Amino acid sequence: MKRTIKSICEVTRNWHVEARKLNLTKREIEFMETAFEHDDLQLGLGLKKRG
Repeated sequence: MKRTIKSICEVTRNWHVEARKLNLTKREIEFMETAFEHDDLQLGLGLKKRG
């Protein structure tokens, strides 16, 4: 399970790069930011400890 979570987090960590490649506007990227950038991402990547 942890490996799956980490894999998902690694794939989505650079979502903004892909969004720019797709020519999303700054406003569209900012709108989606909270869906991808949050504490759970840091936890999933092992960059932050729970608690």
